[in-house]
Amino acid sequence: MKTQIFLSLALSFSLFNLAKAQVPDQASTKKELSFFIGSWSGKGAFSSGKNIEANLNFSFTLDSAWIYYEHTDKLPNKYKANSLWAIDSKTGQMSSYIFDNSGGSRKFTGNGFIDNKLILSYESETPKGTVFQHFIYEKTGEKTFKMTYEVSTDNQKWRMIDYLDFIKTT
Repeated sequence: MKTQIFLSLALSFSLFNLAKAQVPDQASTKKELSFFIGSWSGKGAFSSGKNIEANLNFSFTLDSAWIYYEHTDKLPNKYKANSLWAIDSKTGQMSSYIFDNSGGSRKFTGNGFIDNKLILSYESETPKGTVFQHFIYEKTGEKTFKMTYEVSTDNQKWRMIDYLDFIKTT
């Protein structure tokens, strides 16, 4: 009987610590996100091989509770988006609200930086089934990062849509 009680307590303690370990450290995540503050210029390509260039601007807003992020593709591409990034004070999870020039709006979520990567994910239901999307922001240096946009129909096998390598300009 004592053994069963001990095992039950040990299992409960282990599950509590596992759940606790999965909540991202908010202060650490916020510090890592400050890496992005400033202006960036990037070059990359679509999966078709067609070139793409974009400018990004990141700044703190609302007493530094949020990061405001502007994305503007260079011509001939026309994509523009404004985004707000924040860390949920209760869960520690990161949220990214994206609003683009086609009238779209999406909420991406992630768990902060893991191995120098920030992955923000989104899923939506379509007539053909669930579509998964994610952005991968990978630090590649002190003033450089790579952003990759991918989609999936099963959340396992991902297809790259485009990528850009960015360098900080200010």
